[in-house]
Amino acid sequence: MDRIHNSTNLSLWLLIAVNAPGIGLFLYFASWIWAPRGQEGLYYDAGDSISRTLLAFPFLAICTLFNIIISRSVFIGLFYYREFRQFALWLTLIMIWFGAVKYDLGRHFDGSRMTNHESSNQ
Repeated sequence: MDRIHNSTNLSLWLLIAVNAPGIGLFLYFASWIWAPRGQEGLYYDAGDSISRTLLAFPFLAICTLFNIIISRSVFIGLFYYREFRQFALWLTLIMIWFGAVKYDLGRHFDGSRMTNHESSNQ
């Protein structure tokens, strides 16, 4: 049982050590191309997508791959050993990732809203 407890503690620390900096770096690099407050959705530039892919996406991809790989041990711990702490932390980190991505997408120029001036020209 002690070996299971030690591996659980290691995976808890590993989850935090990979995801916390990953979320921070993802938001930091994604913020370089955010629209100014109040101007979200007005304009879109193809360079934004390229910049986001080169800067922020690698952190999202690496952490997503890590979370998929570690999910096996999380679910084994949950179903076989009733280790709820590990599952709760993993699920919390997944929800924080969803929130970070949703916040990032909301801060971009996405072309979905137009001003009155732009709509009258069409």
